[in-house]
Amino acid sequence: MKSKNFYRKPLDESEIIRVDTSSPAHKGRLNNAVDFLCKEGTKICASQEGEVVEIVNDKKETTSDLNDAGNFILIKHKNNEFSHYAHLKYRGILVKKFEKVKQGQLIAYSNNTGFSYGPHLHFSVIKFNSKNKGDFESLEIRWTQ
Repeated sequence: MKSKNFYRKPLDESEIIRVDTSSPAHKGRLNNAVDFLCKEGTKICASQEGEVVEIVNDKKETTSDLNDAGNFILIKHKNNEFSHYAHLKYRGILVKKFEKVKQGQLIAYSNNTGFSYGPHLHFSVIKFNSKNKGDFESLEIRWTQ
């Protein structure tokens, strides 16, 4: 299923080393996720306006746990869609839970935390299953210019 909203790339085009959509970690419900390979400390911006609903900002290292997103931000948008920014810098998140953010606003810095193969930003747009809040599906992202 495609996203109803349009999303801007969460980092400057000139900072992207490579885009990877084929990570083995993206099989199943993360099949539409995108990894933007970039240098540590790259500025990450909100892809769409919304409200920050979850943050993890205290992880320092990589792990072998396939489900470990490291430091991450989850932002709720209109149409009940959520953008997920993962593997962020330790204490590199600049927004707070329940904060309203604007599209293009600086929200964090990239790094290499959680289950990660090198510095990159894992980005996905998801929709939660209304019957089971822990269950979600990733949406095919509709990008804006």
